[in-house]
Amino acid sequence: MNVLLVNAQFDTDSASGARNYVYRTGTALQERGHKISVLTTRPYSGRESLSPSRTTEAGLDVWRFYPANLSHRGEGTGRNPVSKGLWHGIDAINPHSRHAVEKVLDQIEPDVVHTNNLVGISPSIGSVIANWDVRHIHTLHDYSLICPKSNLLRKLTAPDEERIVCEDPPALCRLLARQKRKRLGDPDVVTGPANTSLMYIVDMGFSMTHTVSVSN
Repeated sequence: MNVLLVNAQFDTDSASGARNYVYRTGTALQERGHKISVLTTRPYSGRESLSPSRTTEAGLDVWRFYPANLSHRGEGTGRNPVSKGLWHGIDAINPHSRHAVEKVLDQIEPDVVHTNNLVGISPSIGSVIANWDVRHIHTLHDYSLICPKSNLLRKLTAPDEERIVCEDPPALCRLLARQKRKRLGDPDVVTGPANTSLMYIVDMGFSMTHTVSVSN
């Protein structure tokens, strides 16, 4: 089976998180005889970095490109609320990312696309995947589809600057989640580490018909 794993950031040295999950999943599937590719991002290093290029990392085919935005995800999303909001707004709909992903899909022709953390590569690539004859699996690692901070913790608008669970997101956060929901589409299967996180995402309006809770 030809599988494309997608994550906004990827390296083979991460000890935890989505990057490590993608690396371990890709390695395990490749050892079982499947053809594995990884699609991820890179910091801006000139015009050539805007186009996807392939390298081999720890035995895996890795495609990287810089998604046109104010900065790369690994460099932060801005220094103030305005620049952060603009960064997330571009990321939610990024047409350049969609074009780059379409090029990679055309090159690889996968049977399955397994997306993971998409903030930094754009949730809108889900609309590109939907146009291809592939199965789309999405794995939740945090709350980034509905929360710009990914953790559902509110500080700036909380009393005494305490970190509290954000049960009533501000209007701009709801608007951003709505844009992500619209552009991610409806993956064939959505997995997550806990049923609670899956149901919370569904309650926020995401259409996830087939969900699977995976124990840690």
